[in-house]
Amino acid sequence: MRKIAFLLTLITLFSCSPQRRLNRLVRKHPELVKVDTLVIRDTVTISVPSVKMDTFTTIQELKTVDTIYFDRDFVHVKVWEHNDTVFVSAKTDTIYKTVYRDLKVPVKNIVVDKKWTAEQWLGLTAFLFGLLICFIVVFRKSAENRS
Repeated sequence: MRKIAFLLTLITLFSCSPQRRLNRLVRKHPELVKVDTLVIRDTVTISVPSVKMDTFTTIQELKTVDTIYFDRDFVHVKVWEHNDTVFVSAKTDTIYKTVYRDLKVPVKNIVVDKKWTAEQWLGLTAFLFGLLICFIVVFRKSAENRS
């Protein structure tokens, strides 16, 4: 008899894990799961490096005009002659661009109601009362067997 009582106690204590109980509850009542959206802002900085440019021109072309300008992409080159010297001035721009992305991630939250209903209190009371009766019966049987 003690073995049966011990076995029933073990089955009662280890019959359902909390995860299985939660899965069963969500299956029966899907309204308890609230889907919330988490927004994550992702920032990416893109940089375009400077650009190099190589070109040539003849002296005859420089003698016909005072200054030559080259503009390509982000490079601005100015070539001019002053007396017997040729000057070359080049300027490049480095571009930085920041791109923002909003990532929306759905997250499931379970709504928890901490109030106990009358049915839950009644169920707990019935369970404890039944457990008390089982222990009384087991102890009386064991006391009768001893005497």
